[in-house]
Amino acid sequence: MQWGRTGTVRLALPERTLRFRPFSKGIDRVLRVLADGGATASKLSDLVRELDGAAGLPPWYYCLDSLQLCGALCSILRRGELTIARLRPASLSPPPVKVSSRFLLSRMAYIRREQESFVLHAPVCGARLELTDSRALSMVAALSHPTSVPEVAAAAQDIDDATVGAFLSLLQGAGMLEDRAQDSGDWGFGDLVLHASSRNGNARTVTAADRPRAPALKPDMSKAVIQLYRPDLKDLKTHDVPLTEVLESRRSVRSYAPVPLTSRQVGEFLFRVARVKRVTKTTAGQFTRRLYPSGGACYGLEVYPIIERCRGAAPGMYHYDPMRHRLEALTANRSELQALLRRASRAAGGSTTPQILFVITARFPRVQWKYGSMAYALVLKEVGALYQTMYLVATAMGLGPCALGGGDPDLFSRLIGTDFNEETSVGEFLLGSRAHDEQA
Repeated sequence: MQWGRTGTVRLALPERTLRFRPFSKGIDRVLRVLADGGATASKLSDLVRELDGAAGLPPWYYCLDSLQLCGALCSILRRGELTIARLRPASLSPPPVKVSSRFLLSRMAYIRREQESFVLHAPVCGARLELTDSRALSMVAALSHPTSVPEVAAAAQDIDDATVGAFLSLLQGAGMLEDRAQDSGDWGFGDLVLHASSRNGNARTVTAADRPRAPALKPDMSKAVIQLYRPDLKDLKTHDVPLTEVLESRRSVRSYAPVPLTSRQVGEFLFRVARVKRVTKTTAGQFTRRLYPSGGACYGLEVYPIIERCRGAAPGMYHYDPMRHRLEALTANRSELQALLRRASRAAGGSTTPQILFVITARFPRVQWKYGSMAYALVLKEVGALYQTMYLVATAMGLGPCALGGGDPDLFSRLIGTDFNEETSVGEFLLGSRAHDEQA
């Protein structure tokens, strides 16, 4: 929080910067108190009343409500000089709890370590409660089953009922206690956490400046390369199948013709699906433009063709170089490649012998440096966009496409020699020569 010469106040938040016009003496004073360590709501109101009179309270309450709505406040629970917990963002008026009631932690709340403390999260509301003292952890542990205030106090030891009540009030105000009226229904835990954190960035804990910026293009992976066929774009624009016809006939194909694909068809397919159209340099770094959309033009996806049957290309694993439109041959264990192909066959219904399996990976740091907690959801959306592009191009070419719903990311990260957290598979796609009955 910074004060300007004219009395304006600038408040820098993780997601935005707020600027306020000059305040009254009382509000200006309590804002300085908040910036310097805070105080109880009643003490802040008393300070406003002392400097501005009773007429200054409504503007102060409006200001307090605005600060709370934009997530600028936190609530700190103290017992003497001991800080027990810290809630961000603060609930403006945490509801009081009844000593006779029984309390249960929400089934969607979860604890994880952040730096040197544990943090309790609630994905539905986006709040985070820093558990700065071991007794706070003990109180949370006691809420694994319906528990009363005295029982929570007994579990925490050396904590009185009033402090427990204030702690439960923070939890209740943040939506971290079980509430049948706000039941999350059939949501899976992981799905709800991903949904909540990726929609509004509430769980973002690392800023863009803290993330390494991965390069726009992956460095060469092999010196053994296959230069791919480049189709004539002018000819395609003149003679290609109309878009509406492609959209109407698009479908998954799981049976192939006896004669497999050619390397020329693979070259045209990848050229129309995943090549880099151009490279641009900005103050934020290097960016590329490709055939499918990507959040912030980050383009963190990579395509690895695993060829089982293809005329003009030997069986094995390759990396597609989208800049120079070529395949880089990679060394891989044959039995592990066969395991991936068998899994792909099972995912397609068990009756398919793959000709080519395209494994799509994500270089996560390329997206994380900019989008934080939203990165993985954006990666999955980009995979969907690439899937649709693959389907449409394959349909226009008269080939047999089929997107798959699962793979083995752990195995694949080992195959390409990357850290699982840095790059691994996020999608799989089968492609083959279309059988005559499928064409009909």
